[in-house]
Amino acid sequence: MPVYENHGNILRCSRSSRLGYFAHRHREIELILMLEGSSTAIIDGVTHRIEAGNALIVFPNQLHKYVSDGPEDYILFLIPATIYNDFEESINGHKPISPIIKEGAKNPSVLALAKMCLESEARFAYQRDKHLTGAILSILLETLQVYPVEANDCALERVLIYCEQHFLEELTLDVLSRELFLGKYYISHLFSRQLGISFSNYINALRIEEAVKLLTTTDMPITDVCFASGFTCTRTFNRAFMGRIGLSPREYRVRQKNERLELWT
Repeated sequence: MPVYENHGNILRCSRSSRLGYFAHRHREIELILMLEGSSTAIIDGVTHRIEAGNALIVFPNQLHKYVSDGPEDYILFLIPATIYNDFEESINGHKPISPIIKEGAKNPSVLALAKMCLESEARFAYQRDKHLTGAILSILLETLQVYPVEANDCALERVLIYCEQHFLEELTLDVLSRELFLGKYYISHLFSRQLGISFSNYINALRIEEAVKLLTTTDMPITDVCFASGFTCTRTFNRAFMGRIGLSPREYRVRQKNERLELWT
């Protein structure tokens, strides 16, 4: 079953050697620069070959998976809306005609910018990398042809954006239906058929992501974390957290603290 991944609106850049991954969706743009080797991408049911030297771009909420043929050398970007919204006229409400950008990974400027993003030693690395990634997108999008998406895809994007903006509030299918002028059964259908997840599980995933951030970065009492992340019941919070993370909130916080201590000893 497809998985909807929530990456917390964080820019990610990594270099690896095995691209194979199960079917998933997310709000970020996914960019692959294939340096060596080749792989197969299946995007919205269509198969594409990623050959060495080519780039591949996956737009927000497209269902995609990868099948590796063997060892690869590639750079992967997950680019959040805070960066790609600068190009919203080309991205929002559109999909690529072909996600493959031939010779995209051989472009000297793209390659130099990508390698700079992989260097994490800089004092303001994250702020710098946002600008570098924006520059990479501006270069690659110039050669990418897009087309308008179907009505169902537009509706799904509206729903997901609203959920991301309001998941800390009381949020139900009735609220979404009223605010977005869409039938609640239609919204439920969008989640089950296009995302492979129920509406309630999706909202819980957003809230757990927020709870993880609070548990990791603050000393806020766990009960306060529960309510600050959008839950209204500690029992529901604990059950949802355990189901998604595999640990209780308290166990997770202790583990994170221990791991930080180990880094400093």
